[in-house]
Amino acid sequence: MIHQKLNMIAIGFLIGVQLFMLQWILELPPQKPLAVVDVQALVSVEAQKALALYPKNQLPPEKLHEIAMHLKKRVEAFAEAQKITLLAQGAVWGGTLPDYTESVMEWLKKEEVINAD
Repeated sequence: MIHQKLNMIAIGFLIGVQLFMLQWILELPPQKPLAVVDVQALVSVEAQKALALYPKNQLPPEKLHEIAMHLKKRVEAFAEAQKITLLAQGAVWGGTLPDYTESVMEWLKKEEVINAD
């Protein structure tokens, strides 16, 4: 009889904990979808554009760093606009995620046209 009451109390406690956890999970903000981008390809494209501006195609290392930091900010703005979280393609070791490299490149081109006006 006492064991039955203890079992019922334990079951009631576990159900209460599960309901509390469910409520907590439902109140969490939704997670942004994950996607990947080929960082090496993006940096290569931006570096080629910068090389065209320098004599003898010699890009100073400081300028390459500056380009990379500016590119990072622009890609972050893209991710925020798309409401996604972008990972470097090489950082994903298992599973598959959508590749946004082409979309980011197109967005960067459009951004350059807007900024040129």
